[in-house]
Amino acid sequence: MESPQPVVPPLTLSAVKVRYPRLFREYAFLSNREKESMADVGDTDLVVDPATGHCTVISYTDFTKPLEDNGDCPMTTESDANKFCIFLWKLLNVCESGSIGGDACRQ
Repeated sequence: MESPQPVVPPLTLSAVKVRYPRLFREYAFLSNREKESMADVGDTDLVVDPATGHCTVISYTDFTKPLEDNGDCPMTTESDANKFCIFLWKLLNVCESGSIGGDACRQ
C-alpha cells in the first residue's frame, strides 16, 4: 500500500509579487487578458485573489490548486524550488502563443 502524498500548497500570488516582480507583471498581464476574454463572452464569475485582485484561474489552469505528483516528477517536498517550477510551468502553459516553448518565453 502506497503512503499518501503530502498536500503541497502552491506559491501564493502575493509571494510571487514580492519575490519575483517581473514574473508577477507577466502574470498580471495574463490575468487581465483572462478578465477581458471572459467579459467578452459575458462570463463575469471569475475567482479573484483578494490580496492581488488577479484571477486565480487562467485558461482553465488553477494557480491555487495544491501541487501534486506529475508523472515521474513527484512533489515530495514543499521547497520553494518545486513551487516556483510548477508556477512557471503553469504560467508558460497559459501564454498567448499556445506554446510551452520559445514563443511562450518571448511573451
